[in-house]
Amino acid sequence: MSVFRKVTRRTLAENRTRTIVTIIGILLSAAMITAVTTSVSSITEYLKECTIYRTGDWHGCFYDLPEDALEDFQAEEGIKDAAYAQNIGYAEVESQNDYKPYLFVMGADELFWEEMPIHLTDGRLPVNSNEILIPDHLFYNGGVECQIGDEMTLELGDRYWESEKLTQETGYWAEDENGEGEYLKIRETRTYTVVGFYERPDFENYEAPGYTVMTLWDDTRPSETMAVYFHCQNPQDTLEFVACSEDEYGVGYWNSSLLRYEGASSYASYHAVLVGMAAILIALIMFGSISLIYNAFSISVSERTRQFGLLSSIGATKKQIRKMVFTEASYVSAVGIPLGILSGIVGIGITFHLVGDKFYAFYGIEGISLRLKVSPVSIVAAVLITYITVLLSAWIPARRATRVTAIDAIRQTKDVRIQAKDVKTLGITQKLFGLEGLLAKKHFKRNRKRYRATILSLFASIVLFISSSSYCTYLTDMVTSVFEEYDYDIVYSWETETGNSLSLAEGAEILGESEGITQFSYMKEAGINLDVTPSMMSEESRKQREEAGEEGNATMYIRICGVDSTTFDQYLKEMGLNREDYYDAEHPLGIMMAQYREFNRSTQRYEKTTILDPELKNLTLRVTDVEKMNAYLDSAEYEADDGETADQKIEACKYDLPVEIGEYVEKLPFGLNKSASAYMILVYPMEQFEQLLPKQEAAESIYFKTTDHEQAMETLQKTARASGISEEYFTDIYENSEEDRNLVIIVKVFSYGFIVLISLISLANVFNTISTSILLRRREFAMLRSVGMTEKGFHRMLRYECILYGMKSLILGIPVSFLITRLIFQSVSAGYDTEFYLPWGAVAIAVLSVFLVVFSTMMYAIRKVRKDNVVEVLKSENY
Repeated sequence: MSVFRKVTRRTLAENRTRTIVTIIGILLSAAMITAVTTSVSSITEYLKECTIYRTGDWHGCFYDLPEDALEDFQAEEGIKDAAYAQNIGYAEVESQNDYKPYLFVMGADELFWEEMPIHLTDGRLPVNSNEILIPDHLFYNGGVECQIGDEMTLELGDRYWESEKLTQETGYWAEDENGEGEYLKIRETRTYTVVGFYERPDFENYEAPGYTVMTLWDDTRPSETMAVYFHCQNPQDTLEFVACSEDEYGVGYWNSSLLRYEGASSYASYHAVLVGMAAILIALIMFGSISLIYNAFSISVSERTRQFGLLSSIGATKKQIRKMVFTEASYVSAVGIPLGILSGIVGIGITFHLVGDKFYAFYGIEGISLRLKVSPVSIVAAVLITYITVLLSAWIPARRATRVTAIDAIRQTKDVRIQAKDVKTLGITQKLFGLEGLLAKKHFKRNRKRYRATILSLFASIVLFISSSSYCTYLTDMVTSVFEEYDYDIVYSWETETGNSLSLAEGAEILGESEGITQFSYMKEAGINLDVTPSMMSEESRKQREEAGEEGNATMYIRICGVDSTTFDQYLKEMGLNREDYYDAEHPLGIMMAQYREFNRSTQRYEKTTILDPELKNLTLRVTDVEKMNAYLDSAEYEADDGETADQKIEACKYDLPVEIGEYVEKLPFGLNKSASAYMILVYPMEQFEQLLPKQEAAESIYFKTTDHEQAMETLQKTARASGISEEYFTDIYENSEEDRNLVIIVKVFSYGFIVLISLISLANVFNTISTSILLRRREFAMLRSVGMTEKGFHRMLRYECILYGMKSLILGIPVSFLITRLIFQSVSAGYDTEFYLPWGAVAIAVLSVFLVVFSTMMYAIRKVRKDNVVEVLKSENY
């Protein structure tokens, strides 16, 4: 072992605290990077497995590839492999589903059985082309019963509409009143034996008119067309290949779910958000790690300046000095990186164990669970990224160590080179903070490098914490916005017959008294189409329509709701609105929410759009007199009128209803709030609603907020039975949205875990920097004690230093954090329309934490300094 390695090892051993903190920093960095890479590989693999189970293992497909095009398709260079199934034909079956009157027989090759989602529920797979597999939904959807071993003789043929041949992609065209509809042209008769049953296949569209029956490929009886499911050599080429080949190979599709997990998505915004957020995440981790590890090496090099000078004076080259610093980096990496990799794997494994059932709720597929997947690529990536982070952290201190000459290093002229003007302070400092404050201020001016290192450490901690909090908040909001989130747990759809003689209000009061119900409301609602002119639209709504090439008026759906007075009064109080304005019998005002949020395919973003001009206060609704219209439709007059006359008389049953809007809002009364909405909502108290729309058919509902949705559901059903109310019309919204909530929980778990690890890195950084800075000032503190500074004055000086550290770091850190928050917002807004907001909660925590951590670290270091012998420290040259 060379003398330089021995010196490096001895230095690490003598400075155990700093060495341990540096190793902890490397450990945390490696753990976070390992957690990120391992999470990505594990979750991606899980979602990929679930997608393959549900949709099959394929990139693209053509449902009706002509037989004469098979050779050309097989000759395509970009195709890796393909599974084929003959479209043998349709056969009529006595189905109870009027829209699915056929069996559709397919003959699959060996690869098709392996890669497509054919999952047995009973029996076995066919072994020849005379055996068939029946889908389960032929029973529960079509009402057709058969058993294993039954023989089915099918008259097979093709569907036609006039002279056009129809496929499984075309729904059933039943005969109309003129007797025109599709027909089946029989080609042959085949007899099959039923050998098994399987789950409804995903490759059968819900609109398909035939239940998909599977058999084996039969070379002796070729079919005119076949379905082909293929893999491309490069998954990214799938979309372009399918789009450009439909004229030659028929209707084509791509497996967008699987392609997404293999790095190919049809939406550029998906990759923009993913790449942008991932880049910010990695940058935050590396920034936090580098700031900690760099400070450790910087302090180490500063302490060892004289050591490097002595080594240089006896012949050590710059390369050897630089190598000593990198050797130190390798030693701490050799300990920190393996421990970090192991900690990251264990940590993410525990996390997956805790949230694994949340992932299971997405698909509920037996045999497929979220498992920890430690891929070699993820581990190698974590090792390389962490080691590069350590080397980058050591590079600048290593360069600085070689720039100092031997004489300057031994005399430490680079470290101590000040003049009187450099430490000059304002007189007001001593007047306000006393001698102790003056000494603290002069210390900062005299030791600018250490002062800047401490400020930089605190600055990095503030930026990391606030930025990571913003990152996680925007990520959670983005995930939440994609699905509908309700402000109630259970809804009851009330109809006249559900409660027998009870009214809606009476039924709501009875059910609302059930145990476990914390809040309830009831309402009526009617849907009306509103003719919106360009002058009524908001500026952004008009702009969107112009970009989409839409001009003139637009017909938009509006829900008019009447809410019970208790709920409405509470809402008015929350919003600070005047009750009299909305209960005026002659001119009641309505409350309008004129926004909707949906995915815009042209911009590839989830967008929130304000539909109406907020200055618009008066609307004219075109309302149907339902009683008058129903009377006409039931009369002989309607039967005698032709289509045009009937339409005119139906239109005459409508009348204009003027309404006045009191307030445009973004939040509605309880029972009406959803995170996603595709229509406008106009709300009135129940009285005024019934007054405005006395003859309009209205849906009636009761909404419940619960403490436990499952227990409340049982209690509500029990109460309903006891009160003569039908129990069939309850819907557990909370249970139905479990998948969405699980996704939010998963995002929050990973987000908070990320914040905790970033905070630990920041804490270690601050602790290392401040404690080392205090310990390096032992000689200074001993000198102050020797000239009579009391313990009280000593603490006053340090408290002032803490305030200076905290204030300076906050002044620098908070604006930079806001800038990074803005960059995060711009990354998120590439795929999600949201407003920019600042994380004031995180800022408040950061402000309190900065002073708490600084004071705590100071006290820790001072307890160690207090034990020093003043004379021995003054004699020592190591401080």
